[in-house]
Amino acid sequence: MSELPSGWVWTDTATVAEVQGGIQKQPKRRPTTNHYPFLRVANVMRGRLDLNEVHEIELFKGELEKFKLRAGDLLVVEGNGSPDQIGRAARWHDEIENCVHQNHLIRVRPSEAIDSMYLAHYWNASRTTEYLRSVASSTSGLHVLTAAKVRSVQIPLPPMEEQRRIVGAIDEQFSRLDAGVAALERVRQNLKRMRAAALSSLLRAEDGTDFRQVELGDVLIHGRYGTSTKCSVVGKGLPVLRIPNVQSGRIDLSDLKYAIDLSVDLERSRVAEDDILIIRTNGSRSLIGRAAVVPKVPYPVAFASYLIRLRVDPTAVNPAYMVAALAAPSMRAQLEKLAATSAGQYNISLDKLRSIRIPLPSLSQQRLALSTTEGFLSIADHMDKDVEQSLIRANQVRFAILTQAFAGALMDQDPTDEPASVLLKRMSAKEISTNGHRARRGRKPRVLAEEVTA
Repeated sequence: MSELPSGWVWTDTATVAEVQGGIQKQPKRRPTTNHYPFLRVANVMRGRLDLNEVHEIELFKGELEKFKLRAGDLLVVEGNGSPDQIGRAARWHDEIENCVHQNHLIRVRPSEAIDSMYLAHYWNASRTTEYLRSVASSTSGLHVLTAAKVRSVQIPLPPMEEQRRIVGAIDEQFSRLDAGVAALERVRQNLKRMRAAALSSLLRAEDGTDFRQVELGDVLIHGRYGTSTKCSVVGKGLPVLRIPNVQSGRIDLSDLKYAIDLSVDLERSRVAEDDILIIRTNGSRSLIGRAAVVPKVPYPVAFASYLIRLRVDPTAVNPAYMVAALAAPSMRAQLEKLAATSAGQYNISLDKLRSIRIPLPSLSQQRLALSTTEGFLSIADHMDKDVEQSLIRANQVRFAILTQAFAGALMDQDPTDEPASVLLKRMSAKEISTNGHRARRGRKPRVLAEEVTA
């Protein structure tokens, strides 16, 4: 453990907070007569709560008092498929009356020894997230914490007054940072509108009149579904393009998988330059119909069954125009309306694609419109990359502020503050004197390292 400023101590979560699991969702807890709001993992983000959709659960005698959340409680995510998200936490501000939480959330209730906002900030600092990631167990791709591991988290504990000053300093710095992030998000939304306007301009003449419309099938030489053969990064067969390879308007060849069964004939599933690949099946409606033009590839490439290959009449339509037109808002609305859903998957068939009506100017008008639109889109892409880099830097600054704060480097110490060790000893004495026995299972508050004296 690193050296701490004077008056600070290293302690663990079990000493300064009560840690408790939540309620397991079971058939008997279907809300009927004694139901209460029920928080799930989906409600707990890193540093904030998403309360747009709060479920309910049936409680039985005595459970509300045991599990009811109080203002200042910290809710910690117990399990997640991503190691980066394990242990993410948010502070409860008593937003909903008589609210409880599920067993996949661990409640950390701070004692009088630690400020609840100080604890919340520390929990989402890099030191804590790295520790929780290192102690989480992994089973079947799920990373899981236990209450015991949460109790073992070590906390640098300043004097109480300094905790409050640190929280104030963090909030002040975060407020300025949040204002900058909000401005960047507004730029991102403006860029999104700029892209939509540029793509919409493809569908109308310069004088604002509409181009004649044709069905996609009218300019289609043929369409085909892809291969369902199994693929792997270590397969020995042809590379097979999949959904991740179809980016906005282009094919990404950096993440290829290869056919495993060499006996499968993939000749009819091969793609050629200027073919159009369209995503036909996905769990996200917004991805249905996303398309890209196949570039010149110096080796044979096939495509997978979740994609549709289109070959259009080159005397009638420029493939790049077709892909850009399909991305325009009015065309997206058509595609999403036609997408059928089954078992959580959206799907658009080749027959439905053939029926889509597309504004079709002459080839020369298509080339001119594409040139202008691609110029706008290129500018928007460059600006979007700048925004993304700025958001990454903002997040790095956020972590740097927290790192400084919990090393005692964010502000000067006040030598008149009561040392944290004195507060912990007073708590211990108070617990021992309560009804003649120790509170909290008779556990003496633990100080991992005494404060460093000046």
